[in-house]
Amino acid sequence: MDEGKGTAMNLEEIREEFPHGHEDFYRIMLELMDLHNRKNHDYASDENPLSNFDRVGHLTDIYDVWNWKVSSGLKIAVIYKLKQFDAFMNLLQQNKEALVEGVPERLKDVAVYSVLEMILFNEWLKRPKITADSITC
Repeated sequence: MDEGKGTAMNLEEIREEFPHGHEDFYRIMLELMDLHNRKNHDYASDENPLSNFDRVGHLTDIYDVWNWKVSSGLKIAVIYKLKQFDAFMNLLQQNKEALVEGVPERLKDVAVYSVLEMILFNEWLKRPKITADSITC
């Protein structure tokens, strides 16, 4: 975030309105608001700033991710990858130039999550299996 006059004025106005908090708290909140704004530019819409969650949620529903018979870690890695893939697709669909992470970075994230999913899937396959013989009373 630019530390220009606008930010200083905003911080000054905030300090006047909320004089009892720590100055760093307000500065950090402004930085978070700026990051939220830039990321939403990249993968949400002005009409629905949470549209990326809706799209990824829809995909997890279509594929019934929560009911897969695999580890929770693998499910989460799939969801993280879907988030990156959705961001990449949204940038292309909207013909946007990203402010935070562009198409190449998103595709690299998709590749990394794919490798992590392979590792998590292999770990899940190696897990000890519960059988009737392994249960003791």
